Amino acid sequence: DPSLVECLALPMQVDVAGETRGRTIGDLSRQGPLVKVAVGVDVERFLGAFLSRLTRLAAHT
Repeated sequence: DPSLVECLALPMQVDVAGETRGRTIGDLSRQGPLVKVAVGVDVERFLGAFLSRLTRLAAHT
C-alpha cells in the first residue's frame, strides 16, 4: 500500500567502485531521472497490515 510510505523524488546515483560500492546517494544538485525514495513510514499502519498478512498466511498452513 503506497499510502503507508512517504516518498521524495530524487535523482539517485549508485557507487560502483571502492569502499562505498553499492551505496546509493540522493543528490539534489544533480540532474537525471528521478526515483521515489522512501523517507518515512506510518509504523502503526504498516505493522497492522504486516501482522494481519502473517496471521492469514499462518492460518492457511
